[in-house]
Amino acid sequence: MKKSSLLNLFLVLLSLLIASSIESTPDVNGKRVLALLEDYAIKTSHSRFFSTLEDSGLEIHYALASDSAVRLSKYGEYFYDHLILFAPSVEALPGISIASIVQFIDDGHNVLFVGDKDISTSLVDLGLECGVEFDDSATIIDHLNYANSESNDKHTLILGTAVKESNLVTGPVSNPILFQGIGMRLLDANRLVFPILIGSAAAYSGQPGQVVRSTPFVSGLSTVLIAGLQARNNARVVVSGSLEFFSNRFFGKFEVVENGKNSPGAISTDNEAVGSHIALWAFQQRGVLRTRDITYYQVSDKNATQYRVKEDISYEITLEQYNGKEWIPFKANDVQIEFVRQDPYYRVFLNHDNNGRYSVTFAAPDTYGVYTFRLIYQRRGYTFLKSDQTVAVRPYRHNEYERFIPAAFPYYASVFAIMIGFFITTLILLFNHPKK
Repeated sequence: MKKSSLLNLFLVLLSLLIASSIESTPDVNGKRVLALLEDYAIKTSHSRFFSTLEDSGLEIHYALASDSAVRLSKYGEYFYDHLILFAPSVEALPGISIASIVQFIDDGHNVLFVGDKDISTSLVDLGLECGVEFDDSATIIDHLNYANSESNDKHTLILGTAVKESNLVTGPVSNPILFQGIGMRLLDANRLVFPILIGSAAAYSGQPGQVVRSTPFVSGLSTVLIAGLQARNNARVVVSGSLEFFSNRFFGKFEVVENGKNSPGAISTDNEAVGSHIALWAFQQRGVLRTRDITYYQVSDKNATQYRVKEDISYEITLEQYNGKEWIPFKANDVQIEFVRQDPYYRVFLNHDNNGRYSVTFAAPDTYGVYTFRLIYQRRGYTFLKSDQTVAVRPYRHNEYERFIPAAFPYYASVFAIMIGFFITTLILLFNHPKK
């Protein structure tokens, strides 16, 4: 009786432990957003950006970055899934340290933060942690691609160029994208960071109205204006060199000069669509993949727990993509599966049925051992997928070999020829006695 009661108590405690661990685990599609602002005027000046996020279902809590009562977590449980940091010049965050933001990312959460011409040392350090280095002493200038206005005589309000490889992050771009702020460069040591918005070939980092007498910090197509990072745990970070990029003012119409030529009139910018799309991507509302319904079996015997060498094996998996509202089938022609022992024996493309179901059939190697079905899918803008399933491949059993092998027929014939010859020789020796 005591044993059963102790067992029940153990099961209850175990279930509570599992439940608590599930609650503290961040949800990939979490909706809780903390927006830390330099002042509350930003909530008004960037209202269209915040409204787009709220319309997508995100729940935004606004607070001042200087508020010491703000916390990301307590007792190991996070209050928010995502963080927006629109406070480029706040030198110290009393409630949230840079180390806690880095830990926030390491635990699988997402961050969008911006720098500007008065960027603080803390944000410069946070940028270095995320693989980007800000130019905190200069502004991006472009004398060939800029907004044509009286207030932009120094050509600091420039046109950015969306990176084609990052179109999943930015969404479709058909109109100019305005940018006014500082540039950055990507650290070679971090291979997970990538450019989202860059300057034109004529862009450079410098002081407005001054002659350039030394090599700029960044110039040309290496001028990164907005960068993205997707960590190995699928946490996402977006780093922008401009706070105004997300403002209502940049969401209007402007006359622009592109490649030295004036536009015929005022043109609507794509800042609102691109900025919103970048934020939704950062907060796991775009480009999220998942796997489900993984099946693999031996074609000749679907119930076999061990696969025999040289037998056909079938592998099937379903891939789905989250579009911000629901999971839809993911369609791609570059999904591969590896059949690995120590090294891959096979690396083959999977075929899909246009409904998210991928499959392939191949013959097991003629070498027995423990193998792994390994699917690794890493593409810019999509969450990283990795799926491993281990199976055993066995040799033929003694009763599974062929009774007679055609290739051995000559040897069979030689054995019988020797036996017949021996029998004939014996008869000759027994019955063929010499006459006396």
